[in-house]
Amino acid sequence: MPSEIVETGMPVGESGKVLQDELTEKVFNPTKVKPIWDFKGHSGYAVIEFTKVSSLSLKENIHHKDGMLYGWIARKNDYNLSGIVGKFLKKKRDLKSISELQEVDKRLTLHLVENIY
Repeated sequence: MPSEIVETGMPVGESGKVLQDELTEKVFNPTKVKPIWDFKGHSGYAVIEFTKVSSLSLKENIHHKDGMLYGWIARKNDYNLSGIVGKFLKKKRDLKSISELQEVDKRLTLHLVENIY
């Protein structure tokens, strides 16, 4: 996410809502946009959640560079990084494999079907 240095010397950026609206206009339909901040200010990164249909509930990291938007699906190596993105993911998210996500979906579906009858 674009950020700029303010009078205090700290980088600040736009709210997650601005990026969420931008991505929605481009038909990505994010459900949440969480800009990543620390004691130094805005990092220029955000973790974006998409609906299950578009990304198997995986989180995608998006950032601007030279005015362009770049992103990737957060994976195990991102989760295990010692930098700001890794710390955020460890603090706010659980690391799950595709098979673990499929198992959770299977259990939820089974539970819903059982409750119907």
